[in-house]
Amino acid sequence: MIGTIRMASARIDESMEWSVLWMSQILFANIGRPLRPSDVTI
Repeated sequence: MIGTIRMASARIDESMEWSVLWMSQILFANIGRPLRPSDVTI
């Protein structure tokens, strides 16, 4: 039971890390030009 909880929390941490990387890549890609609403939509 504890192992599955640890695996789930590890997956959540990993997905959060990926989403942070994804957001930072979008922000870096948008430096030098204004943000458009179409860029924000997933």
